[in-house]
Amino acid sequence: MSYRSLILTLNISSDYLSSITLNVSSELNVPFRLLIYLSFFCLFSSLNSRTFDRSVFGPKTSVFYLSKLTLNSDVPFSFKEFKYLTGLKEGSFVSPKDLEQAYNNLKLKNRFENIDVDVFEDTFGKRINFKLSGFWLFRKLAFRGVWFGKYKYEDLYLQQPGDVFDVVLHEKSIEAITKDFRDNGYFNCVIEDEFIYEKKRKTICIRLNIKKKRCFKINKIDFNLIRSNKGEEAASKGEKLCLKLKRKFAKGLIGASYSRRDVSKLVQHIKIFLRKKGYLHCRVKLKRLIDNNTKCVELDFLIKLGRRVVLTFRGNNFLSTSLLKEKIIGGDLPSWLLSSKIIADRLLYEYYKKGYWGAKVKYRISNDQQMLFDISEGKAIKIDRVQIVNMNKELVSDSEKFFRELLINKSYDKDLLSSGLEQLKKHYKSSGYWNFKVTGTKIEKSLSRENYIVKILIDEGKLYFYGDVVVNNYIDLDNNIVFKKQPSDKGDLLPFNAMWLSEQRMFLIKYFQKRGYWFVSVSPDIKFEKVLLKKGFSVAVKPKSHKVFVSWNIKLGEKVRFGKVLLKGSTKLPFKTIFKELRFKEGEDWSKEKIDLSINRLKNLDLFKSINLQPYKSLASKTLTLNVSSENISSDSLSEESKYTKSIILNLIDDDTFESRFRLGYFLTSKNFLFKRQSTYKVGTSLIVRNPTNSADKLLCNVDWTRFERRLDIDYQIPSLFNLSVMSKFKIYANKYVHPVQIGESDSAYEAEQNGFLFSFNNEYRRNYFWGVNIGEEWMKTSRVRGNLNFSEDLIDKTIPVFFLEPSIIIDRRDDKINVTKGSLSFFSIKYMIPSKFKQITFRLMFEQSFFYPVYKSTVLGIRFRWGHIFRDKFEYVMPVERFYLGGPYSVRGYEKDALPPLGVSYDVEDKENILTNYTIQGGGSMLNGNCELRIPIYKSFWGVLFQDIGVLSQSGFSGFKGRWYPASGFGFRYKTPIGALRFDIGWKWKKRLPGDSSYAWYLTLGEAF
Repeated sequence: MSYRSLILTLNISSDYLSSITLNVSSELNVPFRLLIYLSFFCLFSSLNSRTFDRSVFGPKTSVFYLSKLTLNSDVPFSFKEFKYLTGLKEGSFVSPKDLEQAYNNLKLKNRFENIDVDVFEDTFGKRINFKLSGFWLFRKLAFRGVWFGKYKYEDLYLQQPGDVFDVVLHEKSIEAITKDFRDNGYFNCVIEDEFIYEKKRKTICIRLNIKKKRCFKINKIDFNLIRSNKGEEAASKGEKLCLKLKRKFAKGLIGASYSRRDVSKLVQHIKIFLRKKGYLHCRVKLKRLIDNNTKCVELDFLIKLGRRVVLTFRGNNFLSTSLLKEKIIGGDLPSWLLSSKIIADRLLYEYYKKGYWGAKVKYRISNDQQMLFDISEGKAIKIDRVQIVNMNKELVSDSEKFFRELLINKSYDKDLLSSGLEQLKKHYKSSGYWNFKVTGTKIEKSLSRENYIVKILIDEGKLYFYGDVVVNNYIDLDNNIVFKKQPSDKGDLLPFNAMWLSEQRMFLIKYFQKRGYWFVSVSPDIKFEKVLLKKGFSVAVKPKSHKVFVSWNIKLGEKVRFGKVLLKGSTKLPFKTIFKELRFKEGEDWSKEKIDLSINRLKNLDLFKSINLQPYKSLASKTLTLNVSSENISSDSLSEESKYTKSIILNLIDDDTFESRFRLGYFLTSKNFLFKRQSTYKVGTSLIVRNPTNSADKLLCNVDWTRFERRLDIDYQIPSLFNLSVMSKFKIYANKYVHPVQIGESDSAYEAEQNGFLFSFNNEYRRNYFWGVNIGEEWMKTSRVRGNLNFSEDLIDKTIPVFFLEPSIIIDRRDDKINVTKGSLSFFSIKYMIPSKFKQITFRLMFEQSFFYPVYKSTVLGIRFRWGHIFRDKFEYVMPVERFYLGGPYSVRGYEKDALPPLGVSYDVEDKENILTNYTIQGGGSMLNGNCELRIPIYKSFWGVLFQDIGVLSQSGFSGFKGRWYPASGFGFRYKTPIGALRFDIGWKWKKRLPGDSSYAWYLTLGEAF
């Protein structure tokens, strides 16, 4: 039983209306709901109305002195942003045109519904007051009653946060979401929409309370034919066909939840099935009976059969029956084309394209209206060779390379011939024959044999050679590889590729547009000069050959510059703070790189749900009317200069202030009996507080726990500290490691604690170029050392304070951070460590370089090289947590995590006969690691990988690298997800470390190896 509900709650403070909540059920009909909304908005608008006194502005005034500038706004709007947008300053002379521009800039912000400008007489000049009345903005969409699939329903909502709220779009969105639920079987779904009005900021939050109720099941499926012929024989055949359909399609859906998408797929499968049976142009209608008592759905498919065409082919060997049917009726042709004569002609044409020129087709119609085709294929004509003949009846050499597939096939194939002709045209065009044409194609019988020769008649036209290309008034561009072409042999002539002109034009347009000249005009001035015939040319020089000289004429036009920044959306962050993060300023030359840097800066703040920064499309002016007693001042069109000044629209939507995340996972690896420690669980949580002090700062607390690591860190991030254009971070951390294992024993080799704090500064100084510096103090302690760790006993169980300074550089040119297909990644860091107790200084250098190349279609070749070295006199004084380790899913696959030698040896003597040998992973002071893998697409999101890894660790510097390399080869599989690749890798060692060691290792984890 349906119900209607309307809840109106007013929370009224002593001086103004603070909030209003309007809750309306979706079961109300649309006109009644719209009436409620419109009435409510009219009521609420009247509560916001205010009146202002209007004064007199002197008659026919052109320029006046602005003595006072004031602002009244019913939405938060900083006076600093107001002065920035309007450009008006107290104590300066102002013209009506300045007011017009100020009005236009405020209007472009699209935040204010009404803009009133009041002008008052003052002792020293005039006082201007701007009265602004803001739109109601849509701020946020929240759901109740839905745990999964919220993003899908957000996409169905037709308004984005920050848009001016539109009641009609809201109603259409509710309808779309309701329809989606009903399409998935929730026919009794009820959506109650709750409006939460924030009076102070004039924003509206929408809360949708979704009551899905029970999903309906499919309990019955029937198939019925709509018959035009009511004969008994036709009725009997119809019943048999319906039974076949029911047996084939109904079984899988009965008892399943109703889904419109599944039903639509079923309709398509029915049509395909009927087409295979020969029924063309079938129409399928669906009647749906919904039973609210049993919460079930009955589906009745009404099928109107089209004309039945049964094709039977005999004698066809080269072309299969299924292929012939697909060619003839695959496109669901109209009935008048399905005559026996037309089908026979179509069959002959298909055989003709494949070289069966002697094919014959006989056809007849049987008593049951089947079309029978007897095909005599004959023999396919054989192509002996392909000759290319020019207008002078000269044979052109190297013709085989264009028609290689045709000659390999031996038989004539029209499609392969057409493909070869396209390659031939492309070759001649790129070889300087700008007017090349194929005048005809002949197929003649060979004189020696019964095979055929394909003759391609061509008109080469004039041959054009590269003379010179210059860019007028831009000498620096003349030597660019795009313009300056050199022949392979010195003194030779270079054919002028016809495509070079379009490539050069596009290069020039992009070159100047990147530098702010959006309206650049590029045109070539082409001159030809006859080539004098000389001996010694390695290319064919004909009497009609010409050299081409190109002069590019550049008309730059006016340079586009950055205009005002128009802040839109819904953000609490002050305009001044946002403005600091932008890498461009008003009046500067346009630069796409500065736009990208600004977007990256705003993204790195991690404060916004969405960021959109783009130039304003139109700067059309609007009419401005001032509140004056004697005369109105109306605007003219914008000056010509304004079209070269582009305002920037910056749309920011704040993310949630508080956010908590929970992580649960398992690192799974193969079992090696030499290692008692293997797989581990992982539990973690994060707490994020965004913009706690309203200065674009962020507080982050991370806790992660595994069997071998405990990590706790608290980060506080703030940008542009002390007005420096860098990202600043203060971090406190407390970590504990049980790492690595001792081979042969269940205990760890050591346990380490690493506690400290640091100050971090980083910045993207160019696009994809980053620098960073870490400065801090940490306290390290190594305890519970077992086995031979090659670690000084003086440092065991002692807390070592260390001051460190770590600069780093990152150059990230990858096209995608998660699923990279091309690009490179470079990383270099130096960690400078000064212990307080042991005065010897330690340097830790790390370098990494990765390259990614697309090699064939979507296949990607990835290569990585890593090098590291610790500058310290004695290796035993290097703290274990600072050493280098190799092995595992991110370095040398085939070896367990961090388990690459060198290994320390120790002995456990139980008695004279039982002496146990134990091995301990020690790590290294120097490291070399190389990885190479081929990433191959298999099917949709599934990929395969072939990899080769190699690594070596040394405790004696570079001399320890000799003869101690550990390679591993293997393969893996990937399933690409939005958060990274789900990865399985298995690798085999080329050499074993110890007797009884496993020859392989496998891993199941998330993310690429590099």
